Amino acid sequence: MKILKDINIIFISLQKDCANSTNSYKKLIKITRYW
Repeated sequence: MKILKDINIIFISLQKDCANSTNSYKKLIKITRYW
């Protein structure tokens, strides 16, 4: 069961990383639009 829990934690952190990179990507697009 502990392994499953660890995988779940890794998966959640990966999802957060994906969300963060998507947000920064959107910010980049907004910045480049102003140029």
